Amino acid sequence: MCGIVGYLSHEEKPVVSIYQGLKKLEYRGYDSWGIVYLKNKRLVAIKEIGKLKSEPTNLPESVLALGHTRWATHGGITKANSHPQFDCTGNIALVHNGIIENYYLLKKELTQRKHKIVSDTDTELVAHLIEEKVEKGMTIEEAVRQVFRRLKGYNALVVMDKMQKRLLAVKTGSPLILGLSKKANYIASDINALGEAEELIILLDGELAEISENGVRVINVSDGREIPKQRIKMVEIEKESEMGEYQSFLEKEINEQPQVLERIVQEDGVQIKKIITLAKKMDKVILVGCGTSYFAGLVATEKLIKKLGKWVITVLASEFDTYVNLLDEKTLIIVLTQSGETIDVLDAIIKAKQKGATITSVVNAPYSSVQRVSDVCQMLSCGMEKCVASTKSFVAQMAVFDIALGIDLNQRIKNIKWILKNKNKINPLAKMISQKQHLFILGRGKMLPIALEGALKIKELSYIHAEGMAGGELKHGTLALIDKDSICIVLVSKENTNEMLASGLEVKARGATVIGIAQRKENVFDEFLPIRGKEDDEQTEAVVWLQLLAEKICDLKRLDPDKPRNLAKSVTVK
Repeated sequence: MCGIVGYLSHEEKPVVSIYQGLKKLEYRGYDSWGIVYLKNKRLVAIKEIGKLKSEPTNLPESVLALGHTRWATHGGITKANSHPQFDCTGNIALVHNGIIENYYLLKKELTQRKHKIVSDTDTELVAHLIEEKVEKGMTIEEAVRQVFRRLKGYNALVVMDKMQKRLLAVKTGSPLILGLSKKANYIASDINALGEAEELIILLDGELAEISENGVRVINVSDGREIPKQRIKMVEIEKESEMGEYQSFLEKEINEQPQVLERIVQEDGVQIKKIITLAKKMDKVILVGCGTSYFAGLVATEKLIKKLGKWVITVLASEFDTYVNLLDEKTLIIVLTQSGETIDVLDAIIKAKQKGATITSVVNAPYSSVQRVSDVCQMLSCGMEKCVASTKSFVAQMAVFDIALGIDLNQRIKNIKWILKNKNKINPLAKMISQKQHLFILGRGKMLPIALEGALKIKELSYIHAEGMAGGELKHGTLALIDKDSICIVLVSKENTNEMLASGLEVKARGATVIGIAQRKENVFDEFLPIRGKEDDEQTEAVVWLQLLAEKICDLKRLDPDKPRNLAKSVTVK
């Protein structure tokens, strides 16, 4: 969620490069930002509320700088709560991603010892705890090690030590990556913010990195022993996605979907086929995800049940604890995640490993935590997805499972291209929906996950309350909400045509406007969007129509399509 970027340069370097790095982390979500740099032996800080806007012109050059974008958890959205946070002496500055679960205990201790705490954040407490140990004669490095071991929860910290002109970075759960070059060394929470780095080092849980004038050194937090680290060439990594001719990254990423599927067809899903082979040998198969990835898991579950002829379930990562005691060595976990850094997913993996389960994954972001801890990992090869609302990664997640199950995607690609060329069909529907506060999307069988995903996209992008639900559940409560002001989108597949048309008739009888997404126009539909492909392609075509609908409603309401309010691309805190 929060973004971190810092550098130590061999010669003075424009601090504005930190600002540029933070811009590359905007997609993670944030509500304030700050930069600290070393100038004339002093730590100088800039903090602002809101978005990064025009590039500052008054930032100097410095050999040492550190920046942060904050997504508020402890404390409101204020400059005082923005990072960096400082100790009482002003010699130590730090930035932080995560939540310190024993915050109240630590704050009580520090307050009793008369520390001047100026913010409401959990982050500031760490600076004071380090300060105390340094005042007792401990080195900052040792102080960081000891303090970090006291913190409960998943956290990443980067500490700026002005006395020795260095950065100290330590983590558990939240990602941190080192970037190395001849002129400067970097630290960031995401690969694409690593400046001009030529090589990278991935920091693992329980490791502390020192970036100093002598280079980069990594040690174990527990015992201080030095750890040799593999250096990875940056040439393998797509460092940044440009908007190009499009008005938003959302528009760009929706339009990239045919190319994404073409790439998946070419790569032929070697790793996902290994995952399916493993699934055939296991007693239990559990797919795990959050948000859009969870819905992609539901799509895959229906197909895997038919293919494998055994129990397969999809579980929300945040609810995984319910199932932990049922896991064993004959359990296969299939994790679906765009970022590979979602904290609930990583927590589920840790618990599954403790029970002896085999961990596999479908991931988009390269060199992510989930990829590293997986026994088998299928990369999506979507390219960077910068819009908070996932689109192309969802379509890609569905596609890799289809490839593994022997489903041809070539006609699907052609049909998506046709939908994108004919997207103006959604304009009058978007205008009608944009004036409403509520929307209902009905699905059944394999179309239920698409209804849920479509509703999520509309919620994220338009702030309209959209409810995706099973058509068969209408009579069990939701029908009470339907009246002449209601709009219902009905997703009709060939296998459930009669049942879904009956659901459409139910809501139409209560006065609702019915929009059908189906193979053919039916009398019950007031409006209609066509599905042109065979049964295997119905889900993808329906979701692309819903993505375009959400995008257009967002545009009509003049909302930010790439950074919806209160949301983050990568949810790295609980």
